[in-house]
Amino acid sequence: MKKIRAALILIIFLTLSLLVILILNGVRQKSLHFVSKEGMRKADIHIGDFSFFQTNKLGKEWELQAKKAELFESEKRANLENIQVTIHSESGMEISFQGEEGTIDTQRKNFHLHNKKKPILITLSNGYRIELLEVDWNNERKEISSDSPIIVYGENWIIKGKNLILKTESEEFVIQNEVEAEATS
Repeated sequence: MKKIRAALILIIFLTLSLLVILILNGVRQKSLHFVSKEGMRKADIHIGDFSFFQTNKLGKEWELQAKKAELFESEKRANLENIQVTIHSESGMEISFQGEEGTIDTQRKNFHLHNKKKPILITLSNGYRIELLEVDWNNERKEISSDSPIIVYGENWIIKGKNLILKTESEEFVIQNEVEAEATS
């Protein structure tokens, strides 16, 4: 009876020891990361040197290039990194800007860009420059917009404000809130 009890205690001890070893090895080998539901969705396609553009009768209306893209086909969306955008107006004006991160609706062709480190600088071929934190493109209306604070630089003036709408077809822009103008020399 004592031999059976000793054997059972030995089997239980060995089983518990083996279980502890397996648990400790499993915890060491796996690094635990907590990921949001959004981050858990896997992209359908990963692309390096991504390019997306739209043409009209005059040629390329606009082009978006990114160093990296993650496409989510069912959502008709792509997440982008290191983005360069060039927009051509019908009159020949060129508008260009870069963003660190962004998304594009691949069906409607609307996109959003933002920077984490420094402002986005929109350069217009007519000499104007616009500095802002984030920018949206509405493909249907052919408009660039931003709800962020903005600064527009002209030849001898600076305009500051919030809520920009830049209409590429008419080549006019509107600053809707907190507008301040300053003459420079």
